[in-house]
Amino acid sequence: TTCMVPLDLCRFDNKTKRQTTMNQILTVCKKYLYNWSYMRVIAFILGHFMSRQDCVRLCLNDYINNELIPIISQYEQNNDEEVMLKINACLQTLSYIFKFGQRENLMPYVQTLLNVLIEKQYFQSKRLTIRRLT
Repeated sequence: TTCMVPLDLCRFDNKTKRQTTMNQILTVCKKYLYNWSYMRVIAFILGHFMSRQDCVRLCLNDYINNELIPIISQYEQNNDEEVMLKINACLQTLSYIFKFGQRENLMPYVQTLLNVLIEKQYFQSKRLTIRRLT
């Protein structure tokens, strides 16, 4: 529910904290994103969280370019299950970010993501879940 608070999350920060509220939420989400039990729920929460205007300004670029794109760039047809779990979680998160986010905020990432998906042949994947998320 914190993701849906209409106020800027920086208002909840104080000067004594080492981590901002946004970073704390991201840390918890990253911790549980690669767990089969929580993956879909956490991807949904991250989609809502990353579509907030304050998060778009402060952490969307870093999250997509430094967290998600390197993981989906690891895709090969014969990857083990742990790598496929991470790729599946990243694709679910990206799909929710693109579902809930505003077009003008996400346009800078479209070409990069499309290039990775085409280069790694996600559209011809043997795994149905990967093909559907692509």
